[in-house]
Amino acid sequence: EQTVDELGERPLLHSFTTPLGARHVAELVDGLAAGMQSLGVRRGDRIGLYLQNDPQYMIAMLAAWRLGAIALACNPMLRDRELAHHLQDAGATALVVLDDLYEIAQRAAENVPDMRLVLTTSRDDLRSAGASPQGAPPGTHDLIMLARQHAGVPYERVAPDPGEVAVLTYTSGTTGPAKGAMNTHGNIAFASRVYRDWMGVRADDTILGIAPLYHVTGLTGHIGLAVASGAPLILAHRFDPAQVAELVEHHRATVTVAAITAYVALAN
Repeated sequence: EQTVDELGERPLLHSFTTPLGARHVAELVDGLAAGMQSLGVRRGDRIGLYLQNDPQYMIAMLAAWRLGAIALACNPMLRDRELAHHLQDAGATALVVLDDLYEIAQRAAENVPDMRLVLTTSRDDLRSAGASPQGAPPGTHDLIMLARQHAGVPYERVAPDPGEVAVLTYTSGTTGPAKGAMNTHGNIAFASRVYRDWMGVRADDTILGIAPLYHVTGLTGHIGLAVASGAPLILAHRFDPAQVAELVEHHRATVTVAAITAYVALAN
């Protein structure tokens, strides 16, 4: 709320080269929260996020937090059996999924008894100012349409305690089934501010978001850092070195956090 008040219409996100003003992002977050609440999402519910590095990831996560729900970060490379394990283990009741991944998610959701709500979205839904959602498969809801339909609709907003779980991030499962690591609101807020203060990131910086948002690095070093500092976050779906290099030049990006392999690819 503080960052939105300070930025106003200035960008908080960039979808490729399209800026998304902070106030616009906040309206989508509140609209989505109101829409999800009308569909039965309540405090403590676990909401799976099966998406790439798109603005909808951040919007859905913040909307979940508005309701006191817990985001379940799912690697978009998971296949149906792996995804089903994550959703079952976490007790997920809702899932936000990229349309390109819907068939996998549909097979996984069939094995999750508590699943009652599926929201779909496309990487291009917010990529241009005039983009309009393409609609959702039968039995699902389109994320952007739901958010816009509930824009300005009052809802019961929750202020989670710092000790409450905000995100479940699953381990790699190298020594057994993957386990959900519990990241609290206080943990994420603190880690995001550490990034901000140690790097000296300010609102006039621009963050290049190439670390996966489902990983704690992307969670705190990208989403959390943008919210904590007010610096806009560039998101470009999946990492493509040539495209990312063009976006760095276009936006004059100043800061990022990523795996060494990404830097090598960019250098090459």
